[in-house]
Order: sequence, then structure tokens, then C-alpha cells
Amino acid sequence: MTLEDLKMKLCDFGNPQIVKEGVVFSVLLTGKGLSKSTTVMKLQDLILDYAKEKFPLIEAMRNDDEFFCLILKPKL
Repeated sequence: MTLEDLKMKLCDFGNPQIVKEGVVFSVLLTGKGLSKSTTVMKLQDLILDYAKEKFPLIEAMRNDDEFFCLILKPKL
């Protein structure tokens, strides 16, 4: 999966505001219903499927009904 593929798949859940790969991998998604546990698990699986090789560690995660934020970092 490419980064563009990931962005397109995230559009199924909401509006990707930030999907950036650098020192860390950051995702910020806005939308509705993003606090549902099934949605959170699907988003985590989707993002980790793309980034788990390079960024296997979750640095921070925060979600609300209207946003989902996940920051991954590489192993040191």
C-alpha cells in the first residue's frame, strides 16, 4: 500500500487533515462517529498496516467523536 492509497482509504472514515511521514508518522482525521470502538480499531489497523514496518511504536493517540489523531514513531 502506498501513502496515497492510505489517504484514499482514510476518506472512507472522514477527512484526512494530516497524513505525514517524517521523523514520526502523523495522522489527523476529522469527521463524525470517530469515537466508536469499531471505527478506532479499523483506523488503527489500516494505519498500522501501512506504517508498522518503519513506525512500529505508538507515541500518542487521541480521539473524539469528531477527530482521530495517531502519532507513530520508529524504534530507537
